[in-house]
This record gives sequence, structure tokens and C-alpha cells, in this order.
Amino acid sequence: MKDVTTIKRLPYIDRLKGVAIILVVVAHFIAVGSLYKTISKELFFDFANQYCMPIFFFLSGLVIKQEKKNQYEYIFTKVKIIIIPFLVWGTLITLYRQTTILDFFCDYRKMGYWYLWVLFFFYIFHIMFSGISTLVNRRDKWWLDLVILVLGFVALKVGYHFIPRSWNCFLGYILWLDYIIYFMAGMLIKKYNVANKVFTTHIFYAVAFVVLLIVWILKIQFSYIDVVMAFCVIFIFCVFFYYAQENWMTNGLAYIGRYSLSIYVMHFFLLRYIHLDPIVEWLNFTNNYIVEGILLLISAVLICVLCILGDHILQCSKYLRILFLGKI
Repeated sequence: MKDVTTIKRLPYIDRLKGVAIILVVVAHFIAVGSLYKTISKELFFDFANQYCMPIFFFLSGLVIKQEKKNQYEYIFTKVKIIIIPFLVWGTLITLYRQTTILDFFCDYRKMGYWYLWVLFFFYIFHIMFSGISTLVNRRDKWWLDLVILVLGFVALKVGYHFIPRSWNCFLGYILWLDYIIYFMAGMLIKKYNVANKVFTTHIFYAVAFVVLLIVWILKIQFSYIDVVMAFCVIFIFCVFFYYAQENWMTNGLAYIGRYSLSIYVMHFFLLRYIHLDPIVEWLNFTNNYIVEGILLLISAVLICVLCILGDHILQCSKYLRILFLGKI
């Protein structure tokens, strides 16, 4: 969901972002509507909810720019492109839900806008990591950077036990622990510019596919099983869309992916206006996964299209573009 208009666009990145934002809309559409009571809760919602954000954080790390500018200038730039839209849309959602900005900040999920908030802190983490790596890892050894990242993750895990609950909610600290590992992985691949090598090494894809299949069939459970599954899904999706040929589907996903930020910030205001109550009873009676999946996909794409239209409207003014979309 990060805007990367200043970065050379890679087709497979945009396609993945398109898939991820559709999954986000599907998960939220089920969560706030009557479809939550249908079979979608056990299939579509669980899948979309579990993997959409790991994909986004991995991609955010994968396209991060290795900045050489002053750190304060870098942070100020991130404030303009992330925090300002976060505050603007946060204010609007509080008005929409008839609550207060205090409730917004006390909610660790920030009423749905937590991604932008957490991503900002991940960028600060990236600055800290770059500084430590420059001092300790002057020969650019990937394994040493990996050690630094692991130690950083352990430090965050330990720090969680010393942070008051109020600050945990304000910072969204628990979400840091849930998702920073994916951001780290993308960041490390980006630093050493090995994405092409990793995604074209067939053995990695085969291992990810087999592991995912075995865990799913045998229903294996162990610590961090969700992380393992998420990385397998991320890797399979990355390889698939890396090799995918251009056609109407991949081009459509890439188009949606280019507007993922706009879709993310706007779609919350549209979810409650698409009502499917008349067919929920029929869906529950028939347990028709195919029909419900098609219905969810059509609804999600429709919401995406409406949000893209909203983006075009905001783009007409440079002031609205800065305030609402962080595009400078």
C-alpha cells in the first residue's frame, strides 16, 4: 500500500499488491457484513485475513529505497507521505463512526488504518538497522545483517513485556511483533538485490509448495506455524506472478495494485453500502463455495473500482493529493 510512484515499477510487485488489496477488501467485507455468518468465515475470510497483510509488509520491505539522505529529512518525508494521510483519514473515520480521535488512537488497530501507522515505525526501524549495519557490517555480509535483524526482533519481543498496555495500544506494538518479520525479510532481499535470484531458483518454490501442502493436509501445529505458512504463500505468489505472462487478468491486478493505497484508505467507507442479505440464507442452505467466492470477488473488485475513481477525483488537486494520498 505504499506509494512507489518514484520507483521503477515492477509488474510482479503491482500484481501482488493487487492480489493483496483484493484480499484486504474481501476480509473486511466479510467482517462487517452479513456474509460473516456464512461459510465464507471458515474459508475465504480466514485465508484473506491471514495472508493479505504479511504480503503487504513483505512488499513494503522489498521496494524500500536505500536512502542516502539526511535521516531527519527521510523521516520528514515519511511523515508527509504516510502520517498526514493517516491523520486525515483517521479524522474522517472518527466522524463517520461518530466517535472521537482519542478513541481512534487508543484503538491498537486505529479503526482499520493501523497499517500506515505501523509502517511508519518500520521505516524508523529501517533507519536504525541501516545505521547499525553500517557500523558493524562494513563488508556487507548477509548473514551478519540477518543476525542483527534477529537480535532486533528478540529485543522487540522482550520490550513488549515492559510496555504499559496504554502505550501498547497507542503504538500498535503487538502488531509490530506480528508483521515486522515480513518487512525484515523483504528489506534484506532488497538490500542485497537478490529478488531475481531467489524467485528464479526453482528448488525454493518447490520446497515452499511441498511444505504448504503437507502442513495443510496433515494439519500440523507448532510454534510460528502461521509465520511458516505465510512465508510459503508469499513465496509461491511472488514466483507465480514473477513468471506470469501479461494478459487481462495480470494487467487488471497490476492496475488495481497501483492504486492499493487509495483503495486501502477509502474502502472502509463503502463496505456497509453493499448489502447481500437476501442471498445469505440461500448460501447457508446450499454451502456453495463457488458461488460465494465469485460473489465476494465481484463485490471486492467493484469496491476497488469505486476507490480508484475516488483517487482520480482527489488527483485533480495537488493539495487534496498531498493531504489524502500522501503524493508529493
